[in-house]
Amino acid sequence: MVGLSLIWLRQTDRQTVRPFKVPLYPLLPLVFSAVCAWLTYSSITYAISQKAIHVSMWLIASGVVALLILRIRENAIDKLQSKN
Repeated sequence: MVGLSLIWLRQTDRQTVRPFKVPLYPLLPLVFSAVCAWLTYSSITYAISQKAIHVSMWLIASGVVALLILRIRENAIDKLQSKN
C-alpha cells in the first residue's frame, strides 16, 4: 500500500515540492509493491498449507483491537484537551 500510495500522491499532487526524490521512480515503488504482494500471498498460502491460518487471523484481530483501543484513548484525550 505504501508504494502504491506514493505513486498516487505523486500523480495527484504534482506541484508540491518533495524533499526527497525517489530513485528510479516509478519502477522502484512498483517493484516494492509487487514484492510485498507476493510475500503476503506466499505467507497466506503457507499458513493455509500448514493448517495455521487461525494463528494469522488471531494476529490480525489483535492488531484491530489494539487500533480500536488507541483510537478510543486518542478521542478521550482530545475531549479532555478541548475542555481545558
